[in-house]
Amino acid sequence: MNRMTRRWAAMVVSTITFILFALMISPGLARGQEEAESAETVLEDWQLDEVQPLVDTLVSVLAGESVPGDNPFAIKTDFMKGAEGSAFVPMVVTIDASKVSDSSVLVYLFVEPHVESTVDVDVDTDTDTDTDTDTQDSDPFANRVYEDAFFVDVSDNRSAGGQIEIERAFQAPGGVYDVYVLLRDSKGEDPDDDAFADSTIMTLKTEVEVPDFWNDQLQTSSVLLYESVETLPVPLAPEEARANPYTLGGQTQLVMKHDQVFAKDAELGFILVVYNPQLSAVELSPSVTIEYDFQTLTDAGETFFNRTPPQEFNAQTLAPGQDITLGIPTEFGVPLSVFPAGDYRLDMKITDKYRNATIVRTLNFTVNE
Repeated sequence: MNRMTRRWAAMVVSTITFILFALMISPGLARGQEEAESAETVLEDWQLDEVQPLVDTLVSVLAGESVPGDNPFAIKTDFMKGAEGSAFVPMVVTIDASKVSDSSVLVYLFVEPHVESTVDVDVDTDTDTDTDTDTQDSDPFANRVYEDAFFVDVSDNRSAGGQIEIERAFQAPGGVYDVYVLLRDSKGEDPDDDAFADSTIMTLKTEVEVPDFWNDQLQTSSVLLYESVETLPVPLAPEEARANPYTLGGQTQLVMKHDQVFAKDAELGFILVVYNPQLSAVELSPSVTIEYDFQTLTDAGETFFNRTPPQEFNAQTLAPGQDITLGIPTEFGVPLSVFPAGDYRLDMKITDKYRNATIVRTLNFTVNE
């Protein structure tokens, strides 16, 4: 059996069902017992007071009355196969620490399907259609896919480079979505009257194209590039899991690498999940090969540098009866000490022998002295 298949198979499959705990918030959210019982997480009154201006700002943006700022922070998304018909989308929001003045920040995340602006030239609109449109316009949250508001301790989320990195995730069917992230300093439970006078609400809007992993075509997850893998002594609690979407099975935590620059004494390590392989009629097992070729990139072009032995996933290497509904998880790691300083591209050729299909994934990276 492949050395890592048993290690990751159950973990990847269980990830999707373990960590999606969403707090649904909308303007005028009641603070009574009914909402408290139905929500996974309940905000205190002072927290709701801090959230409300961010919600109001989003309503203004959705109505076209205001425009988000010019990339106040960055967002990176990854994609994995999720619950039936959906994709699981973990993301990392990276904020320049100089833009945050307090020890805690409030983040408001909102996701809805993307709709292109169109001009309706049909003047023959009946009354029912008008009523439906008015109803929809009255509720800008009607089409939301995901919504969450949460407080983050800045010191707990600083990267080695001093930036603030915040992880969350949502789940949605394949399609294009508008993702809004609003952020502001949190002043705590008993702020001064003018505490927010100089506190700006930063707003980011970005389009995210979520792949359809359920179309029976050979596909893969994103390349999940990590710094290290840590085994937690106990599984994460639901609230902790929601804040750590790159934790597999609740107990195996990927410390993600958010750039592609490595020191020579580092290791290039990542996880890639292969989806929808064809199964043999008798053994009901796949026959998938992954080949790894490294190219050196220079101003003059590219040249072949090296390759590693291919990985084979079939009846002989996989566990008997292994469920691959949510994919074949693969782990790759190679020390970079033999790589001269420079720029490289790793080509990953994934071949499904039964389907007679091949796809290629690439990863560019840099090795420094």
